Amino acid sequence: MDTSVASDHEYKDIYQTICEISPVGLFRTDNDGNIIYANERYENLLGCTFERLKNDGWIKYIYIRDTSMVITEWSRCIKERLKFTLEFRLRKENGKIIWVLGQATPINSTSGFVGTITNINKRKKLLNELIALKESV
Repeated sequence: MDTSVASDHEYKDIYQTICEISPVGLFRTDNDGNIIYANERYENLLGCTFERLKNDGWIKYIYIRDTSMVITEWSRCIKERLKFTLEFRLRKENGKIIWVLGQATPINSTSGFVGTITNINKRKKLLNELIALKESV
């Protein structure tokens, strides 16, 4: 049985590899909820660079009708140190609107949040098609 413990450098390498291969957008925030890291998948999801996402730059990508709901819930979760889970729409850099599942959890009481942005556009489209089909019967 291998009882060796990974070094800090090995943990950083593991974390970086997970961020690179993840099928979802990953992000980390400071304690105030400002993005301080986003992986390439998050950038690609919106078609923008980290420079445009960082701090509160991500907010401008929220679909206008969802902005108030997302900001209200995100602010509550930051203030109360709660897990955040919400489906909402984003407007990509090219103008296309996509549905996402946003999730975040506090790291601890003083280290911000870590979270994911998952594209659920196909699932939402299929759900809407099923609802329309059911209503037409």
